[in-house]
Amino acid sequence: MITKQDYILYLLILLVLFEGCAKRYPLGTKEEQWQALSPQQQAEHTTKQ
Repeated sequence: MITKQDYILYLLILLVLFEGCAKRYPLGTKEEQWQALSPQQQAEHTTKQ
């Protein structure tokens, strides 16, 4: 039987796993801003990180 504590633990584990799969762009850039940058600018942002 799953207790309330086990349920909360499973939810926290899932949250951590999904958080690791989230898209992240360097320097806190939003996706729209990142896509608007040229490949050279994206490379510069990546090295600044």
